[in-house]
Amino acid sequence: MPWQQMIFNELCVSSIKQTKFSDPNTIAAALRQLAEVLRLMSRHFGINVLRVHPDFKTYMPTEQYPFSYFLSAEAGILDEDARTLIKSRIDNSRYLEDLGQIIEQSGILVHGQRSSLFEYVDSIGGHLAQGLGAAFLLNEVAVSLITEECWLQEAISVEHVWESPDKSGSETVSVNHISQIAHLKLPIRIYEASAKHDPKTGWGSPMDLVSPEVDQVLIDAVSVDESKQIYSYSVRTKNYYVFLAHTFDHYHGFIEVEQKIPTPAKRQLRKKGLSP
Repeated sequence: MPWQQMIFNELCVSSIKQTKFSDPNTIAAALRQLAEVLRLMSRHFGINVLRVHPDFKTYMPTEQYPFSYFLSAEAGILDEDARTLIKSRIDNSRYLEDLGQIIEQSGILVHGQRSSLFEYVDSIGGHLAQGLGAAFLLNEVAVSLITEECWLQEAISVEHVWESPDKSGSETVSVNHISQIAHLKLPIRIYEASAKHDPKTGWGSPMDLVSPEVDQVLIDAVSVDESKQIYSYSVRTKNYYVFLAHTFDHYHGFIEVEQKIPTPAKRQLRKKGLSP
């Protein structure tokens, strides 16, 4: 991926329809999806910066609760890992004040010598879109919570009106956008247990992981040269694993001793933060 950072689309939490979301479960589910996207963006692509709108925590997406409630331990909505991950991102990365390359002036984004106004247009009208606009200007990716169907898209179209010292213009532009795991284009790998590697009845090296843990370990696996095997590691079990494809995208796997894991594979896993 060519991006260095993610920029939060504030429209997905400000409710462009100017109404409150009636079901708190919608927000909770969206935050769980966001946590998984953030985790995978970090693990697979090394992207750890999420520029979050300063009003994120204080906005009231429901009649009863602000976002700070959904991110609190007391609410018990998110598990500790997901809650810590989201909070660390929004506490350490704010926009637009720290983007550096962009200055915000009453909704206008000044980038170099060009002033830009971005609007997301729907059946109601145009909505000021600072996060989407900043992502476009910096050629980065916008990230949304799936609070409405319009944020399910892999690219978001916005209207861009701009002015520079010698000319001006308007155009419809497409903004890189992520709101769900499918947008990350991760390798499609499906785990299917093999009787040979059953830890109780099998006759080969055992596999001690089951779904959903084994599914994630498989997704995290790395390849080396032209080898048919791919390699992974589980922090929980402290074991290395080998996976082989028995059809195009279906894999079985088993525990392997560290000495038999190729050094380049261990180096890749370590670089991605997946192994010691």
